Amino acid sequence: YTAYDETCYHLAMPADGLETAVDILSDLVFSPSYDPEEYAREKEVVIEEIRRADDSPQRWLYDVFFEDAFGKGHPYGHRILGSAETVAAAGRDTAFAFHGRFYRPDNCVLIITGGFDPKTARELAARYLAGIPNPPGAPGRPEAARLEAGGPRVRILRSPKAKVPKIVMGFACPSARDAEAPAVELLSAVLSAGDSSRLTENVRYRKGLAPSVSCFPETLLDGGVFLVLYETSFEKILPAFDAVVDELNSLSSEPPSPDELARARALAAKGFVDRQEAPASAGGVIASFELYNGDYRMKDAYLNIWSRSGGADLAELAASLFVRERLTVTALLPEDSPELDGEALTQASSRLKPAGPRAGAARAGHAFEEIRLESGAKLFVMRDPTLPLVEAKAAVLGGRLAEGEGREGLVSLASSVWARASSLRDAPSMSRAVEDLGAFVGGFSGRNTLGLDGSFLSSTWREGLGLFAELLTAPAFGEEDFERRKEEHLTFLKGLEESLADRVFRLARRGLFRGHPYSVESHGTLESVGGLERGDALGAYRRLVRPESLVFAVAGDISPKEAAKALDAALSGWKPEPAGLPAPQAPPPPPELPGPAMASEVLDRAQAHIAISFLAPGMGSGDHAALEVLNSILSGMGGVLFSELREKRSLAYSVTSSYGAGLGTGSFNFYIGCAPDKAGESLSGMLGIIRAARSDPYGPDAVESAKSYLAGSNKIHHQTLGSRVSDAALFELYGLGQDRNERLLAEIASVAPGDVLRVAREYLPLDRAVLSVVGNEASVKTAEGLFGGFEG
Repeated sequence: YTAYDETCYHLAMPADGLETAVDILSDLVFSPSYDPEEYAREKEVVIEEIRRADDSPQRWLYDVFFEDAFGKGHPYGHRILGSAETVAAAGRDTAFAFHGRFYRPDNCVLIITGGFDPKTARELAARYLAGIPNPPGAPGRPEAARLEAGGPRVRILRSPKAKVPKIVMGFACPSARDAEAPAVELLSAVLSAGDSSRLTENVRYRKGLAPSVSCFPETLLDGGVFLVLYETSFEKILPAFDAVVDELNSLSSEPPSPDELARARALAAKGFVDRQEAPASAGGVIASFELYNGDYRMKDAYLNIWSRSGGADLAELAASLFVRERLTVTALLPEDSPELDGEALTQASSRLKPAGPRAGAARAGHAFEEIRLESGAKLFVMRDPTLPLVEAKAAVLGGRLAEGEGREGLVSLASSVWARASSLRDAPSMSRAVEDLGAFVGGFSGRNTLGLDGSFLSSTWREGLGLFAELLTAPAFGEEDFERRKEEHLTFLKGLEESLADRVFRLARRGLFRGHPYSVESHGTLESVGGLERGDALGAYRRLVRPESLVFAVAGDISPKEAAKALDAALSGWKPEPAGLPAPQAPPPPPELPGPAMASEVLDRAQAHIAISFLAPGMGSGDHAALEVLNSILSGMGGVLFSELREKRSLAYSVTSSYGAGLGTGSFNFYIGCAPDKAGESLSGMLGIIRAARSDPYGPDAVESAKSYLAGSNKIHHQTLGSRVSDAALFELYGLGQDRNERLLAEIASVAPGDVLRVAREYLPLDRAVLSVVGNEASVKTAEGLFGGFEG
């Protein structure tokens, strides 16, 4: 069969015929003959299938609806069967070209269900499918299709083949891959699963307006529609339409009761399990989850997701879906019916609620919805019910930007004291309260930020968020807690002194950023932290943490409406004192060095540690993507530095590069840790690689490999809710926009070898490099002897 997004070849055989089945399928799918005579005959058969479909009023109505909803600019707007004309015109060359583009192993899933030995099945799959090559390139897909605002769209059709009026109402809904897709299915069950569902009970039975009324979501790869279908007599078309609108409106304002929701869950679960009873239908379920969700095991999470979807969640979802701007209506009438005024249907549609600022917004998976809280703080929320987990972050600008000279490490120390206790609970009581919920609340800070992190189970997120807000608005900053954390902080800093890699980069920061806040690490120094007092930490909190400065990000199994409501309630009594000082902001970048600079520290150690550092642009720069690609080519176990200096020349265990983009400025660094007697060869090797990067472009293969790695590592990074929450909060704080990640990935994808060469020449000039060395006297002297080569 062929559907909107997939074509399936399937067969059922006795279990002892497994090898024959795999053999037949591999031939059918990957080695068709397209015999000219058979191809011509089969075209006639397909044309007959089209004629048969033309005789079905229901099928014709459905095809026209999709044309109206998606338009002919997208394949969903065309009939799956095509037309007699397009099929007749499709020659064997057309079929071969289509087959070569789409029928390929990397675009295929093999599903085997029933009675068989898994080991044997894997061996058969390898025997019959492993040797089939993939053609170059990729099949590709059209642009993502979504129903646009601007509705309602209404079309009235007539056909002598129709005997009963049929109405299709369709609303834009999430795609199959959207995090909201399971909730949309449960919403459908509330409306039309069983005789006690809202549409069936009220429209069909109580009001008697339609002998047949149902709904279901058509969730596809590139978009979806939530369909409501009914059949009725001509005189009841408009009353039934009004009654359906009433039910859709009421669902957004009257959430399902616990009993109603339990019934819908049970019926939805029963249908879902029934589809997996027979091996053939179970194979279809497995195929659907693998193709549409990227992992067939997602099916095992569906029932749990439904069990966690509450009535308020479904009401909010209904409010976002059932809006008139995203409605398409197609009506099919018998030829002899009276005239139906399309304007009357349009007017009836106007009783649907309009799309509000949040309705239907940010419904795509991994997209955040922005809400302005009553306190003035910004909230970004993403609903992802995949796991019973809620992650939260509250962030303000701070870090090194807010400390000033001599107070380095203040914000870092304050963040560790902040989450210990509140004015209502001392540290032990707060720890027990958080841990009783299986939750986590902690402070964080960096070069540019200060804030709180929280992680909660969805069953206790309200209590957890309450403790989170308690610490946010009324921290204790007790003297005893401060002194204990300060002692721990100083011990941590002493531990950093033991790390020669940290010491060499400390030299590099001071030489590169000269007077800029980034010249000192965000944890501060033993001297600066040693001079801090409890009042300094409390003062930093009071100056920086204010509603108008806060950005919240929340993600997971939580309703955006409920998240906003909970935070508004938690912050309602918070009235911080006037700040008195301006909010921190990024200073201008330090001036470029007039020439190369060197800093060293002589220590009698077993290794020498060498860094070469350059000023580079900060976040949001137009060269950010090309610098990321350059760093990817150079760093890591597959990078040029590792290959040339470790694998080929055995100079070091650790050798790498890094690109650190800050606010307004950043750095590009090279690092190697080697034996002291190899310091000269190691430094010369790094210099040679830098010169080569600035003189000869890396080839397309190296650039494409680096781009693929960056795209893959980005996906891995964003697998967790915590990473997505962090991005949402920090992108807003830094003024980068919520689409920053998508834009950066697109920029990386467009980087060419010439772009990599250009940024290497611009940002890696040796006459403006900072050389930092930590090692014994001989290694430092060797590096000093090579320092003159930094002029060019």
